[in-house]
Amino acid sequence: MFPANVNLLLLFKGVSLIFATASVFTGTQAFLDPIAFSKTFGITIPKDHDTPLLRSYVTLMATRQLATGLSILLLAKQGHFIAIAYILMVAGIVVAGTDGVFIAKNGSRRMGIVHAGPGFAIASLAALTIWQEA
Repeated sequence: MFPANVNLLLLFKGVSLIFATASVFTGTQAFLDPIAFSKTFGITIPKDHDTPLLRSYVTLMATRQLATGLSILLLAKQGHFIAIAYILMVAGIVVAGTDGVFIAKNGSRRMGIVHAGPGFAIASLAALTIWQEA
């Protein structure tokens, strides 16, 4: 166990709320301005090469971001932070890992790592929180 002064649940609550708010913001941005979103995400869509396939991918990203953020905020409102921890533990590995690989292959290796790294960190924090609270 961790020392008594280390409250992982409190830290996790803060991180998960920041993550949820950022997910809602970026999901909304992706719907409103997919080209700008793609730049912040690590895959630039040049205006002269904007295709329905690329816009579809960005729209899927927007939907996923919004759904994840809103779901976490709703669960947080009800105080279900351990449930959120399970969700973010899986999403941090599967989603951030997949996105990181996709970005590294199709955009920039550095941006792929920048994207996947925080996901793995959040997944690790979530797993530690679950372990501590069990």
